[in-house]
Amino acid sequence: MKSKAIIQELDRNADIFEALLTGVPEAAIRWKPQPDKWCLLEIACHLYDEEREDFRARLRHVLD
Repeated sequence: MKSKAIIQELDRNADIFEALLTGVPEAAIRWKPQPDKWCLLEIACHLYDEEREDFRARLRHVLD
């Protein structure tokens, strides 16, 4: 896969997550199925952090 295609795919992911989470009530975003499980907000924040701090650095390393 070419670097341009990888970047475009990552950009699409942001749009997909925005579409999935837009309009979801705050109570649903913060609901946990069990006290020791993550809510949607925690999952989304984790994925955001992983992309910024981990995946992006790995991708840069591979492309360089």
